[in-house]
Amino acid sequence: MKKSLILTTVVVLALGLRAETNAVFKCEVKVLDAAGQPVVGAVVERFPVNPFLTPTEPLPAVGRDTTDRNGAVLLTSTNQAFYSVVASKPGLGITWGGWYPGQMPDQEDAVVELAFTAPKTVAGIVQDAAGKPVAGVAVWVKTTFLAPGDKPNSWSFLPSSVSRRCFSAQTGADGKFRIEGLPEGTKLDLAITQPGMALDRPHESTAFMNPAFLEVESGQSDIVLTLKPAGVIEGRVVKSEAGEPVAGARVTFAGSTFGDDSIATAMSGSDGGFRFTDLEAGEYQLQARLGANEPPDLVGEVESVTVQAGATNRQAKLTLTPGGLLEVTVKNSSDDKPVLGALVHATAGGVGPAKPVRTSEKGVARFRLTPGDYQVFAQQGTRSASAGQVGVE
Repeated sequence: MKKSLILTTVVVLALGLRAETNAVFKCEVKVLDAAGQPVVGAVVERFPVNPFLTPTEPLPAVGRDTTDRNGAVLLTSTNQAFYSVVASKPGLGITWGGWYPGQMPDQEDAVVELAFTAPKTVAGIVQDAAGKPVAGVAVWVKTTFLAPGDKPNSWSFLPSSVSRRCFSAQTGADGKFRIEGLPEGTKLDLAITQPGMALDRPHESTAFMNPAFLEVESGQSDIVLTLKPAGVIEGRVVKSEAGEPVAGARVTFAGSTFGDDSIATAMSGSDGGFRFTDLEAGEYQLQARLGANEPPDLVGEVESVTVQAGATNRQAKLTLTPGGLLEVTVKNSSDDKPVLGALVHATAGGVGPAKPVRTSEKGVARFRLTPGDYQVFAQQGTRSASAGQVGVE
């Protein structure tokens, strides 16, 4: 296997994906009622979604329109991007779908149909380990999947930042909560925000991405959420050469960020220290990097850290190195032109960098990686191609 400090590999994407950079993409959103009739006056909002980045604040809508007499609005974008499109109207359950301009050929002039249902609620109580109700707890929908209807295996996913904006509540003096406006047939996962507390359940970094693992459905009114003291991670980021502390490094939860922006990142202080609080018990994968650009200046191995309820783990030590550079060029198979905006992944043992890298106008994505063997593949929309295994040293 070829290994070098700067490794160049070429990935050819199939199916004639778009390579131009000056396109204007259009999407007609049609909003219908349960009988299939157009809904006039529905509010349609568009949220930009980078499913591999963790925002520190809820993402604002980049567009807000009202459906016309045909129940439609026209969206435009010059960006090759991911958008969650959310429709709402008083008295009806919120509905949503996705628009991916430039990511698939059929998304250049797309039509997205959103169907309203009767509104549903989820309700229940938040209690402590002794069974006493807890007041003032923020309860919100962390993940939600819209039922596929007549299209099997086509659950529509709403990222955490948008879910929280749409569906949240606070417990009263009796510990009870009620979240309204959900559509029928929705599978979801709930989260809480209460300083020093966490849900009494094992942390699962990827379970939220599969509706089969989500136990709550819209319409439930018997939910019991039990709190216990939260866990804490305290650690340091250091340089490999002398173990000196690194300030300004970004620490993230590796392998668990797709669509899940409910856990914030941390920045190391002048002593290299970082801290995560209010964590559920379980295993977490941490990774550090230094530098705001791609590729970063220094990178670290993924480290596993165990969190116990009510305890602080102070053993996390993340070591940064210069690593090696991996350069990937993505081309269109139909005309051999470079592909802009493709997502390139480099994973080792199923865990890769905190986020993939998008290709430039020249179709190039560059990684800085710790030494090892990586599976490299590129993706645009539902289409992907693999470069196989490559070595970085």
